[in-house]
Amino acid sequence: MKNKNILTNALSINMITRGLELLHIMEIEPKDVPKDIECAIGHIDTARVVGDVLGCDLTAHRVNIEIDDESFIYVAQYRGPRLPEGTTKLPEGAEIKFYRVTTITGCDGCQGAYGCNTRGTGGCPMNKNYVG
Repeated sequence: MKNKNILTNALSINMITRGLELLHIMEIEPKDVPKDIECAIGHIDTARVVGDVLGCDLTAHRVNIEIDDESFIYVAQYRGPRLPEGTTKLPEGAEIKFYRVTTITGCDGCQGAYGCNTRGTGGCPMNKNYVG
């Protein structure tokens, strides 16, 4: 999957295919998840619960995801008790937090905002001209 808005319920290092990447992970509100999202949540009940929170129907799909420069990965992170089989609503005491994940490639003088600690000096390993 490339060049899309992708919704998943987990973020894995296996999604990074080019080696060293800098990821920007930002918590967002459910209303900020795009409507043209492709669901990559693999478990039916989890997809139903996330869809209920977002106010839409989601179909579970078990697919491999690759994070690239053109895709936005949206993570629906469930926190709470184990979901009972057949659940369609968020259980009491549980929550889902949403995050947008993007890659950062090439140093653009972030001044360490993304934790690289090079302060735009050109020593950033994400910089295409970096020799390390």
